[in-house]
Amino acid sequence: MNGKKHSALSAVILVLTLIISFTASAANYEIAPLADSYVNSLYPNTNYGSDERLYAHYGSNSTKRTFLRFDLTGLPAGEIITGASLLLYTDGGVQGLAVDAHHVANDAWTEDLLTWNNQPGYDAFVLHSAETVHGWMEWSIPLETFTADTDGLLSILIKLGSESGDSATATFYSREATIKPAELPYLSVSTTTPVPIPPAMLLFGIGLVVLAGVRRNID
Repeated sequence: MNGKKHSALSAVILVLTLIISFTASAANYEIAPLADSYVNSLYPNTNYGSDERLYAHYGSNSTKRTFLRFDLTGLPAGEIITGASLLLYTDGGVQGLAVDAHHVANDAWTEDLLTWNNQPGYDAFVLHSAETVHGWMEWSIPLETFTADTDGLLSILIKLGSESGDSATATFYSREATIKPAELPYLSVSTTTPVPIPPAMLLFGIGLVVLAGVRRNID
């Protein structure tokens, strides 16, 4: 490539890079749950909303499931969600268990009233399955979830991938776990804000692209 072609191409790349940088502004948020609790089939009318632990459990006598709800209405207007993950810190249980995240369409449940008998239904589709570790566990939330659920509230169910067979338990810290302030559950959300491209920059970029094409044909 001769010097003229290289110079023209470099100028085009520079302008296009500047244009792209003007078209979006990225941000990241950590959103604490508005509510979280678990339900226990052994005590179907008992509420555990104030517990410092959350559970995904199966045993011969009981099954436990965890519910969390997040409020996304506080995100700045105009920002578009580009990624989201649920993070819970495990402090006990067997490592290597499959734990599934499901979307819950009904956000009307309350932390201090939720029980096994009144738990809301959940979508059969698994949003993401993660294996238990001693530390942070992360479940990716598909973007389609936010397209389908547009009320600004997001409820998620955490349960064992298999609620049958041998007894198994995964234990997490809840938002009430004040003794572990750095290990509370949260939703990690990344966003982007589209920014209009300045007309002068757009025209300048188009002009450079055209000019580069003309010079290439001439040379």
